Amino acid sequence: MSSLEFIKRHVNEWPEGCEVVKLDSYGEILFFGDCGTKHDFYPEGFSGDLYDGKLWNRKEFEACDISGRVSTVNRDIERVSCETIKIKKVDIDQFYVNKYAKVISDKNGNVADVDVYDVLKAFNVICPATQHAVKKLLCSGTRGHKDIATDLREARDSIVRAIELSGNSK
Repeated sequence: MSSLEFIKRHVNEWPEGCEVVKLDSYGEILFFGDCGTKHDFYPEGFSGDLYDGKLWNRKEFEACDISGRVSTVNRDIERVSCETIKIKKVDIDQFYVNKYAKVISDKNGNVADVDVYDVLKAFNVICPATQHAVKKLLCSGTRGHKDIATDLREARDSIVRAIELSGNSK
């Protein structure tokens, strides 16, 4: 299964104004473009071998047929196997604004620009559910589309899932 096929299985419609989508190495589906950067979406079933670093555009997304049936929408787009779609090089930097980045300083006044993912890497957080919970806790209510209480409930749910994944659900 390609990253596009995985995305297609979890995204019903393309957000208006978005230029490209990708699946990151943590299993998060990321949309970029005039829609703003839309993240915060960790679907079930991700495994590291699905990560390929590729960026997909709307036409490729719509052409990817995972159903085996012909769509009545966008008949002008030839439906093909997701594996056969050829992607063009896209410069992701033109779309990306890191809304998780923060400037921090140590006790000696040294300054660094870090984001949630830098913190996760520094603390070697490898469980996807724990990663999601930490991001929710560090960025509660700051991303513009969910309030603090919603983010905290989702963090709690992710912690419960992390406990289940660890095998210590008692």
